[in-house]
Amino acid sequence: MQKFQIDLELLKSNNVTLVQFVTLINIYNNETDFGGIDYNLVLLPLQDRSFIKIVKDDKLKQLYILREKGKLFIEKFIVEQTYIDKKLTEFNNKYLKSEVPNILYNTYQSFDDFVNEYRGLFKGLKPGSQGNLQSIKEKLTKWLKSNPDKTKEDIIRATKLYIHSVDNLKYLQQADYFIYKKDANGIRSRLSDFIDEQEQPENGWTSTLR
Repeated sequence: MQKFQIDLELLKSNNVTLVQFVTLINIYNNETDFGGIDYNLVLLPLQDRSFIKIVKDDKLKQLYILREKGKLFIEKFIVEQTYIDKKLTEFNNKYLKSEVPNILYNTYQSFDDFVNEYRGLFKGLKPGSQGNLQSIKEKLTKWLKSNPDKTKEDIIRATKLYIHSVDNLKYLQQADYFIYKKDANGIRSRLSDFIDEQEQPENGWTSTLR
């Protein structure tokens, strides 16, 4: 069965109720077992407005035929939903697959939600420790594109590992600098360093972070 994006205003402007619309969909899909449907309130009005035609076959069985007006009406919703699906696919391809590869596939968490979760790990540790939101988005996007094999869990665990390793929070790097920071030797990623650290054989204090 096709998917439909229901526009209640469009239904109202055509004097079609939601029940009548669902009935039209069923006729469109050759599903005409209308047990429980009020014939006078649903089917007859659709016939009166030339959406359907009600006839009887040789055995006097009621048949419901979708007329051209009804078909065009239904297909308008199909076209709109197809357009919406296309735009959603384009969005996902652009902003999930190309921009933040591998990080959020098969989850219900958006990239912004993940950024907020990451940034929240630094909350309250020292003034300014959460860093600049836009800078974090840009740096995480860059880091993820350079490390497509890493996961959200890798990043969160490495960040917690780093925070627990800092004895004096005065020296804690803010959240955006932890991802990338330029120093005298170029651009360094302490996030990458701690990702590597967590992949090493466990020692006592790191294992307690699991």
